[in-house]
Amino acid sequence: MERYEVKVKYEEIKELMKAEWYQDAMEVANTIDWDKSKNVNMLCLAGEVYERCGMFEDSKAIYLRAYQLQPQSRIIIYRLAELSIKLNDYEDSIHFYKEYEKAAPYDINLYVLRYKIYVASGASTETLISILEELKESDYHERWAYELAKLYGEAGMIDKCVAECDEINLWFGTGRYVLKALQLKKKYQPLTGEQQQKLDNAAPKPHKAEETIQKKAEAEEKKKRAQKNFEDLKTKGRKAGTGNLPSYAELEKARKDALDAAREEKAAQLLWEAEAENDQEEAAIQAREESEYIGQGTMPQFNAEISEKIKAPAMKTPQIKAPRIKQPVNAPTAE
Repeated sequence: MERYEVKVKYEEIKELMKAEWYQDAMEVANTIDWDKSKNVNMLCLAGEVYERCGMFEDSKAIYLRAYQLQPQSRIIIYRLAELSIKLNDYEDSIHFYKEYEKAAPYDINLYVLRYKIYVASGASTETLISILEELKESDYHERWAYELAKLYGEAGMIDKCVAECDEINLWFGTGRYVLKALQLKKKYQPLTGEQQQKLDNAAPKPHKAEETIQKKAEAEEKKKRAQKNFEDLKTKGRKAGTGNLPSYAELEKARKDALDAAREEKAAQLLWEAEAENDQEEAAIQAREESEYIGQGTMPQFNAEISEKIKAPAMKTPQIKAPRIKQPVNAPTAE
């Protein structure tokens, strides 16, 4: 019964994450005992769930469990490096940077990790620019190109800032970072007619209040009904004897119906936000990006020692700690 429950919950968490229902996914994850899990895929999914919800300590504890089982995984090492930065854990951030360097010595994400460590430790704008310029030589990515353009602006290098913004527009053409680059350029220099038209076309449309509110309300009601049906079936399964459990196909159909309804509700919500004056989705993405530098000002102040430690041999492996999450009594253990 425990394996059956975990399998159903794991699939439910995956679907909720796809639908970006992170809080709902965390509520399901809280009902599973991850402490003794030996399934790396499940642990990584749980770690992502808690990270998305801002539970960085819990996320890191679960990723450390996965790291214990699969210490060569580049994905796990990278996630641990990023979480260590978010938690202001200077020693671990350096350690996992070095571990990632050993696992993927030519990966461009090494520049990204180094950049994030330097930002968290308050490195100078000139130092940060040099890292992103190195990254640009290896791979031109719109997000980090825009970050470089911003740094040029902050450093008073206006010509380079404007040139970088034009290059982002030329190379990538569309997307949120292209629009952000054009907005940044506009602070320092008038846009071309084509660039201004691109910004104008991306401006939020007038808010169709009545129609959108009705669609949103209908989708929310459908979601509630579908989720209630799924929860009722699960409750019936827990209370009934083994011979009277709902069939797996019946549970799967109810689960998929609930998730389909959740997607419809999410789509209605996104339509509402797209028509509104304030783009909430953009704000959420911005908040996630800013959380990458949550350690800024609290890690050791950037100096030559930090730079040298990144070049030094790997430091001692951090102690593996069990997740802090309080587990319910008799919670099923992940496989």
